[in-house]
Amino acid sequence: MSNTLKSFLRLFASLSNSGAKTHPNPGLSRLAPATSLQVPSKKANPTAFHDEEFIQRLHEILETNFHKEELTIPIIAECFPMHESHLRRRMRKTLDSSPQAYLIEFRLKKARELLAQPQLSIKRICFDCGFKTEGHFSHAFKRKFGRSPRDFR
Repeated sequence: MSNTLKSFLRLFASLSNSGAKTHPNPGLSRLAPATSLQVPSKKANPTAFHDEEFIQRLHEILETNFHKEELTIPIIAECFPMHESHLRRRMRKTLDSSPQAYLIEFRLKKARELLAQPQLSIKRICFDCGFKTEGHFSHAFKRKFGRSPRDFR
């Protein structure tokens, strides 16, 4: 957690614990009502996720939808909701990976888990993990794990 955020949370805690319901300057109380600081919630500002919350939410989205071929970076960005370029920057900063590379890696890890089940064909695993073609799946799998899906079994 950043020092700025820690300072903000300490300030927020001290102000909310003071219990003062009057305006700090009594002469201005009739002009400006007393307000308290609001910590941004997920609903109020969805891009204000902390890194851990961001990663957890991203994994929930990917876990639920990784099998869908039509899952793209713009769709993932809409799930947060945030602009696609903001999602790219956030993932680079937080995960040190581009969204597309992270999505493919996530799908490949799921495929590796499914390859442990001998009753599933490689072709079925390919499509169940959201890859459009078996050739693309095999090439990406071999690049990531050093062996083809057939050899991995």
